[in-house]
Parts: sequence; structure tokens; C-alpha cells
Amino acid sequence: MAAGATFVVLGASMTSTAAALDPDCSASPFPSVVGIPRLDAGRGGIELRIGSQRTVLTRSGLGLGDGMPGDRFGAAVKGIDADGDSCTDFVVGAPGAEGTGVVYVVRGSPEGVGGAYAVRLPDARSGDQFGFSLSIGYLSQTSKSLVVAGAPGRDLGGASDAGVIAWFWAGATGPIVVEPISQSTPGVAGAAEPGDRFGEVLGPVFEQRETALDVVVGVPREDVGSLTDAGIVEQVTLIGDGGGLRSAIYRQARGGPMGVPEPGDRFGSAVAISDDIDSDTLAVGVPGEDVGTARNAGAVNLLTNEWTFPDDVRYIARRALTQRSARVPGSVEAGDRFGASLEATFYCPADRDDSSGSISADFAVGAPGEDLGNVVDAGTVTLYDTGLSGDGRAAAACPSHLIRQDGLAEGHAEAGDQLGADLGSRLSTELLVAVPGEDVGAAVDAGLIDVIDIGRFAQRPAEQFVTGPRARLRYATLP
Repeated sequence: MAAGATFVVLGASMTSTAAALDPDCSASPFPSVVGIPRLDAGRGGIELRIGSQRTVLTRSGLGLGDGMPGDRFGAAVKGIDADGDSCTDFVVGAPGAEGTGVVYVVRGSPEGVGGAYAVRLPDARSGDQFGFSLSIGYLSQTSKSLVVAGAPGRDLGGASDAGVIAWFWAGATGPIVVEPISQSTPGVAGAAEPGDRFGEVLGPVFEQRETALDVVVGVPREDVGSLTDAGIVEQVTLIGDGGGLRSAIYRQARGGPMGVPEPGDRFGSAVAISDDIDSDTLAVGVPGEDVGTARNAGAVNLLTNEWTFPDDVRYIARRALTQRSARVPGSVEAGDRFGASLEATFYCPADRDDSSGSISADFAVGAPGEDLGNVVDAGTVTLYDTGLSGDGRAAAACPSHLIRQDGLAEGHAEAGDQLGADLGSRLSTELLVAVPGEDVGAAVDAGLIDVIDIGRFAQRPAEQFVTGPRARLRYATLP
């Protein structure tokens, strides 16, 4: 696309001005995207940003058929290079589409955005909610892009809402095969049970070696024995060297460093992995954890990696983190839900430079139920340097930082804002913080995204829906 051109949505009647792309996309501003599943009576959409320009894409605008109320197009969204052309493509979940849920892969090119195709779960059934969650990864040996999508509403036998995940290779024209996996699949630990909603939470896909990709699946509604919704996390090896599927389960245990499983803990409600090879740390959110007498105060469990035979990455529990822990600002209160959201970051300058050999993992931790004085559920986010290296050894740790409105985040703290309900990143220095309950003028629960420059600890202008605030939009879903 030539400089100054219009950014075109191919095959549709909708165009909007946006930053021009160069012939191979490599020198263009990096596109970013957020989901708006509540838009237009739940038909949904995604908001695409290139440089300073933004536009909204919908199913009908992309030529993907007429959107219907309840489609929730944009309930999950990821950027990916599906076809190896250096242009960003987008994977979009619409868990209500066609009643079963559909995942769409939308191609980006120097000419515009379009050429989308739909991916459906084999033997799709009403209520599957395919596309409720998404994760992406790459296999370096082949340069292929892999997509994992959750269908937590899938019934298995007599087990209602047992849930499945499904993976496929993304490409220019569509996947060859979609592979569903459940806790009934041979090689996958556990058992498919009613209400598990396996696939409701998807963590990162990561490469163990050139022939193996793993995905971390949070199952916060899994019962542990008689403990309802205690929750687990399952690491599933999707691609192997002919050895078939393998998995490992992580959960709390009596006498262990992560605490005791209890009803309603919802261990696995959020998962994140630090992405530096020297500090591979898995963080697991436990927002329903009771701390002393404070119900649902929340916690985060930290695990570090080790290699096990046959060359699998497995994680070892190291510690539980609460708002009573050293270097964690704030105080433990009922309903804080500390750990409801997680994002791996590199806010600590020392952890951006691996020359020291003592890199540790940094995370942003959301507590959307945190009260600020008399302001109920205003919400906060904590930036925390774990001080753990990849093998679990102690490393130098930077001070923690508390993000709140009337502070590092833009805006005023108000009841029900729920700052930190979702977290994301843009490039390596911008932390995106969803504030879905923010009232904007007279628009109740319009929502906004606070943007924090974590390299300089500076406030950037908050972002609202591109066409202006809308009541109950609860903008936005972060990738």
C-alpha cells in the first residue's frame, strides 16, 4: 500500500483512514487489536490500531456473514503471522456465533485486511462456545503458526460443560485439520467431569524444543476430590516427536508451597509465563483464595521450570504470593480477588538485560475487587519482580509498584471500576490495563484502557472506544 493510502477492508463496504503499510509490512507501525464483544447487542467487533489510527471491524464488515446478537465476535483476539508474509493477521473468537462458536482468521496484507476464513469445531454442537479463549504459538523448525481455541461449553458423554480445547495450523487459506483435546483424550491427565469447563482459560503456547509445543490450560472450575471449584492447571504437549500427547497437572496440596486446596479457590483463573529463557516462571492466579479470615482475598502461585525425561519442561512450585507477602503493596481484604488477571512484563530494568546472568521474572497482577478507602471494587494492579531465576534460585529484585487511578493510572477511582479485570501488553514497554466498569460522562460502565509506560513509570493517555463511550460496553477485551 502506498504512503497516504486508505486502509481497506477487503471484500466489504467499510473503509477507514489508517497508517499506510509498506510493501512487505516490515517497516509499518505494529498493529494492535482489542476485542469489543458487547458491541451492537453482543454482535461484537474488534478495534484495530495502526500507529495513531484506529478502526472497528465486524463480522459483516469483513464479509463473514451477518452478525447476530450474542455472537460476541471479539470475545478473544490475538495477532499472528498466519501465512509468513510479515503482515499481522488476526485470530478472533466468537463463542456465540452459529450457536456453537466459531473462530475466524482474518488476513492482513499490504493492500488491507480481509480474506478471512472460519474455523469450526468438528461435530459442533449448540453451546460449545468455541472461541471463548485463544492462544497462539510458533514451531521454529517449520515456521508454522499454531492456534489453540477453547470450547468450555462442550458436553462429553453425560458430562455437561466438561469442555475441550482444539488446535490447528493457521495458514493463508484455512486449516487442514482441527484437533480437539479433552481430559478424556488418551495421554491427557484427569477426567472430563460436569462443569469443569476445560478450555475456559488458556495460557501461553510455548516451544519446548524444535518438535514440541505446549499449552497451559487453566481449569479453575475443576473439583479436587470433594472440593468444588478448587481448580487445577494442566500443561498439555500438543506436538511431539511421535510420542503422542502428554500432560502434567499442577494444583495446590496440603504441606506444599502453594497452599491448601479449598472450595472456590479457582486456582488457574489466570495464567502467565515469563518469556525469557533465563527466567521461565509460571504464575497462576488463585482469586478465590481465602487469606486468614478474608474471603476471596486472592493469591498468586509461582512455579519455575526444570527439564525432565524425555526432555520435557515441567514446573516446580516455589511460593505463594498474597498481599501479605514481602514487597507486595496494599493489604489483604475480603473480595480483593488478587490474581484475577496476570501479565508477564519486564518492568525491572535489570530483567531486560541478560548480561548479568541473574534475570528474574516480573508480572503484573490484577486485583479488580480491591477497595480504595470507601470506594468499593475500584481495583488495582501490582507490578511485582519475583526475584526468582529460571532454576528457582534467588535473584536481585526490583521494588514493586502499585497501579491505581488517582495515581499511575489515568482517571479517578470510582465504585465498580474494577481496574485490572484484564491485562495485556503492547510492544515491550506498554502495559494495558482494562477498567471495564469506568463510567465515562453519562455512559455507565462504558469502560476504558489505561496505558502505562512501564519503562518510565509514566502515564499515557487512556484509550476509549474509538467512536466514543457507550453505556455498558465494558471496553475492552485485551489480547
